Amino acid sequence: MAPLPQFNAPQATAPGDFTWFVYGSTLDFDAFKEWCGQHGYRMPDLATVKPARLPGWRIAFNVRSNFWGGVVASLLPQEGAVVEGVTIPLPKDSLGFVRHKEGVNSGLFDEKNVTCEVGGEKRECLVYVASPSRVVPETAPAPRFLATIAKGARERGLSAEWIASLEKLAT
Repeated sequence: MAPLPQFNAPQATAPGDFTWFVYGSTLDFDAFKEWCGQHGYRMPDLATVKPARLPGWRIAFNVRSNFWGGVVASLLPQEGAVVEGVTIPLPKDSLGFVRHKEGVNSGLFDEKNVTCEVGGEKRECLVYVASPSRVVPETAPAPRFLATIAKGARERGLSAEWIASLEKLAT
């Protein structure tokens, strides 16, 4: 089977280098590497990945995914809430790759510019949230998806409270 096209067309190039805030399955670098291989991409350099917090948002399981066999995560704005994840700094020509990974090209997710916190410092980043037309009522996450993000959260050194909140969803 031929690999899918790589979406690195000129319109998929950022004006400059950018930071990607990751809170879903990409937290699990084994799953991320597998996705890259399946789609003909080289794994990006992850040496500068750092734990981060996204204040003013909460995680919501409200996007149906055939791949994961149930509902996966998006984000919803909520004052006082915080989502934990990691930041991945990338060169501008990686934007097409990120949009492909996040389902922008298929209309599943939309790109947002937000401010996250990395080591107490504010940093502008891109985050991906469900397109309104793809949102379903919130429900329990797909078990395989939840296991993947919990594994990634542990491996990336996210807080014990965040990991516990994810693991609680499995019960």
